[in-house]
Amino acid sequence: MITRNPFRCVAPWYYYRQNEDGTLSDGSGCGNDFAAEREMAASFILDSVLYWTEEYHMDGFRIPV
Repeated sequence: MITRNPFRCVAPWYYYRQNEDGTLSDGSGCGNDFAAEREMAASFILDSVLYWTEEYHMDGFRIPV
């Protein structure tokens, strides 16, 4: 169950993958799966990476695929 999550306030369940029965998917075993294949979720990831690059002067990222 997600509690006090800002993503749920903005667009409930949009940012997380769900199983066919409506429960949240946990394919990674680390918590709820972020639905990066959805347009707003992908945009959030890209905007975050750009922000970290500019604000924290990061010059590289390692993103597991």
